[in-house]
Amino acid sequence: MKNKSFKKNRFNKIIIIAIIVIFAFLISGSIIFFISKTNSSKDIVYGQKIENIISLNTSTDRYSGIVDSENIENIKKDSDRKIESIFVTTGQSVDIGTELFKYEDSQIQDQIAMSNLEIEELTNEINVLASSATDVESQLNLSQKRLELSQKNIEIEKLRKQVEDSVVKSSIKGIVKIINETSMYNEDASDDTIMSISESDNFRIKGTISEQEIMNISLEQPVIIRSRTDELKTWKGIITLIDNEPETNLQNDTSEENTENSASKYNFYVKLDSADELMLGQHVYIETDTNQDNIKTDGLWLDPGFIAYEENSGKAYVWASKNKRLIKKYVELGELDEDNYMVEIKDGLKTTDIITWPDDTLKEGMKVTEESEGK
Repeated sequence: MKNKSFKKNRFNKIIIIAIIVIFAFLISGSIIFFISKTNSSKDIVYGQKIENIISLNTSTDRYSGIVDSENIENIKKDSDRKIESIFVTTGQSVDIGTELFKYEDSQIQDQIAMSNLEIEELTNEINVLASSATDVESQLNLSQKRLELSQKNIEIEKLRKQVEDSVVKSSIKGIVKIINETSMYNEDASDDTIMSISESDNFRIKGTISEQEIMNISLEQPVIIRSRTDELKTWKGIITLIDNEPETNLQNDTSEENTENSASKYNFYVKLDSADELMLGQHVYIETDTNQDNIKTDGLWLDPGFIAYEENSGKAYVWASKNKRLIKKYVELGELDEDNYMVEIKDGLKTTDIITWPDDTLKEGMKVTEESEGK
């Protein structure tokens, strides 16, 4: 009996010892893995191709724009009159005095004809009274007729003025942007603006921006206007107005294929320093002005922060990748562009080289991974 108990206790001890050994092995393995992982991560340096760095330095935000008019003439309808005919079309150029449309005036012409008859009758009555009025009553009657004649003359002048104003003319030189025929012929239309003309002598730029990008612009921000057909042709200006209300809102369309187009669009406006050679309705690009047109493009230019110097010799070098291992690559420096804070690399580097930002932890031989390959 004692022998059986002894064997049982011995077996239990063996099991406990085995569990402890396995547990210790697992813990030590995890520690070794963690240490090796930590050390390996410390030995990895992330670099970028020089051509990608240069691309980042010269890139800028760009938005769509169109040449718009600073002044717009909105012509409202006379609610008491009907329109007879329209003389212009949307997109047509007009000058000051160009006839735009005509109100019906047949009823007014009838009223003028009737008023002329009444004036003629009054004139005859006055002539008769003037030659025969001898008593007080006749004199009072004569004065009354003369007052009626004066009022009729005033009335007929107003009617003649209405006939003259039946033809509405443009007061500015510009382009017909909108003809609202619904408001023209519908007496119950809520919008009484029946025609809009954009002035062609005073331009601004109307830009469009998405709700995701609207925080990238601000009032008084300098911008560059760039021709779509010749990118070397530019104009400068500042943002003077950003609409608070969206131009369109397609967010009700939740289909996956329209995700990119579902965001609201907002309008903003640019006041130009000069509008020479621009045309109303011309499509352009709007770029935030980051001095991009003055950045050096001849040769290879880098941020001076990439340059390190040896303590003893003072020789300039960059930390670069060779066979995916970190090395010191010595370079010959040229001039410093203080305006854009860029230094010329005259020799020692190519745009395809991979480099990294220098710091005190870097050592030759460390593994280099290009950032585009993922961390």
